[in-house]
Amino acid sequence: MQEVIESQSNDLLDLVNNNKIENNLVVVGGGPNYGTAMFGAAKVLEAVNVDAIPTYLEEWAHLQFHTVYEGKYTIVIAPKGRATGRAREQLIGIKDSSGSTICLSDDESLKEYSDFFIRMPEVDEALSPFLYCIPIEFIATYLSLKLGKSMRMRQNDWLKEVNFRQIFHSEIEE
Repeated sequence: MQEVIESQSNDLLDLVNNNKIENNLVVVGGGPNYGTAMFGAAKVLEAVNVDAIPTYLEEWAHLQFHTVYEGKYTIVIAPKGRATGRAREQLIGIKDSSGSTICLSDDESLKEYSDFFIRMPEVDEALSPFLYCIPIEFIATYLSLKLGKSMRMRQNDWLKEVNFRQIFHSEIEE
């Protein structure tokens, strides 16, 4: 984790500051990284207050394909493993549809299909969510700083009260 933090933070800052990644970000992951896609999209949404849509790797072609436009960014989480081939196909589909791609992978063969390739350390696919969430958290943080935005509930005490009520005071029984 420390290696990812140290090796990626400056490149990710440059990526965010030198590109328009501000609206409708899509985060795609398969297998154990579908959860990473959901977590990453949540971090972007919370930090920047823009729509960030998590999508299962297979479903991109059925859903987000229909909303791609030039300059729309999709983060594809693609560690080596069972989903690598499908990740390659989706990266090609995003590019062929005029979208922009940020690929997180330890598979250099995916670099040619990516606008931005974030080289990740090799790790077993089952453990990859521990590492692959880090670059997305940096992207969320840097977008927040670039746009001067913060969590919605930090801007309004009433919204904070509503949000905390929903999270910390639920009547769901244990």
